[in-house]
Formats: sequence, C-alpha cells, structure tokens
Amino acid sequence: MGFGYGKSFQRIRHVTFPHPKRAVGALEAPANEIDSSFISDLTGLDAAFHALFASEEAGVADMPMKRMLPIRFGNVRMYRSGAVATNVSARTRRQSLTSLVVDIELYDAEVC
Repeated sequence: MGFGYGKSFQRIRHVTFPHPKRAVGALEAPANEIDSSFISDLTGLDAAFHALFASEEAGVADMPMKRMLPIRFGNVRMYRSGAVATNVSARTRRQSLTSLVVDIELYDAEVC
C-alpha cells in the first residue's frame, strides 16, 4: 500500500481468510528482541492490520482498502504483558469509504 515498512514491521508470514471479513495470520519472529518492559507487541498489532489489508489482494474484501491508519482504539484487553504475538486475527465489523471498525486478537505461542 506504499507505506514502506521497515524490517521490524514485516512480520506476516501467511494469511488465510476463513470468512471474507476475517483474516487470520501467522507471524514471523520479531526482527529484534522485544523489550519486556513493553506492555504490548506493537509490531504484532501492526501485523494484524497487514493481515486485514491482505484481504483486498486475495479478492475477498467487500470494497477496496485505502491507506488507513489506526486513530482510535475503543477497547484494549491485555492478558499477559510483554508477550510476543505469533498469530493474529482481524475481523471487519463495519466499513465505509473513510473508516473501518475491526476486532483484532493477538495470540502468543502459549495460546496457539
């Protein structure tokens, strides 16, 4: 999509689409060790958006994806801080020409 992500943010290894509005992705290990003082694996969170945007390339998106950036999070739940995401799930709940509302789940190796 032209964002020019660096190596740290290129973690998607494989994406499947069990439903047109849901993307499930397997992630590469982070390029750099994640600082355990961080609450969340930010590159894993970003990868969930990459998985979702891959739906257009796969031909399962309801409408063309645009260059969108997350600007607001309605609810965030952490079950274990500092965990490294190995898998992601992103589901589109609502979509318009200017916005997306999605549910994102990150899983570490202990959950998968």
